[in-house]
Parts: sequence; C-alpha cells; structure tokens
Amino acid sequence: MRAFIAALGLASIIFWFFVDASLIKVPKNKGSDEKNITIAFILNEFEYSETNLKSEVGTWLTKIKNEADYWLKNQLRINISLEITDVKLPRRELQAELKKLTKGGLMNADQVFNYLKKFFKDSYNPDILTVVTKVFKGETIVQAGGSNASEV
Repeated sequence: MRAFIAALGLASIIFWFFVDASLIKVPKNKGSDEKNITIAFILNEFEYSETNLKSEVGTWLTKIKNEADYWLKNQLRINISLEITDVKLPRRELQAELKKLTKGGLMNADQVFNYLKKFFKDSYNPDILTVVTKVFKGETIVQAGGSNASEV
C-alpha cells in the first residue's frame, strides 16, 4: 500500500511540474534577430473559394506580401519577415456592420477602423489586419487607394 501511495504522490508531483512548464508564456520575437510580423486578411464581398492562398486572390495577396517583404529588407534594411496567418471571409456580425458602413460602394475609413478595433479587441489579433474589398466600376474591377491606421 505504501508503494502505491508513494507512486501516486510522485506522479502528482511530476504532473504538477509538467503542467506548470507548459503554461509559461514566451514573448513574441524576443531574442530573435529577425522579427515576424503577422498579417491577416478579411475579404469583404468575396467568395469562400477565394480565401485559399492558391486562388487568384490568394496569389495576389502573397505577391503583395512578398514585394513588401523585399522592400522592407532591401530598401529600408529592416530585418523582418512578413507572414500571412489568415485569409477569411468576415463573420456574419462583421459582414453586416461592414455593409452598414458602406455607402455607394465606398467605406468610411474612420468608422470601419474604429469598429474593427473594437470587434477584434478581445480575440486573437495579428500585427496587421487588412480588410480587402472589391471595387467595381460597371462590370470591371478597378484599382483604388486604401487607408491605414496612421491615416485615420
């Protein structure tokens, strides 16, 4: 009986040490020469099939990310790595709010930005969150400018 109690006590102590070690938080990028910047894209008014990085939209997003990565490393000499973490369609709640904030195909950048900050405050959030929207003129998609937090 003593052996059983000793084994149970030893197992409890070992389990306690392993559980404690697994809950230690590791600060992001600490001690690393190259810093990782995570980017998530929310595709507003796109189809689910376009959220795949191998789709036409995904290929375009990857190309833009690679160009930005190259520019930051070679032109600015910043040692970082950009990483796409998510390409998603907005959830129903977010989609409904984005639709409300869209008038005549245009979005109010201030209102959208403030809503996104509030919406993603308590959830996993990447370093950069980008809402990609389709811009139509008749039947064709046109290139248009964007907005970021420093402009808002």
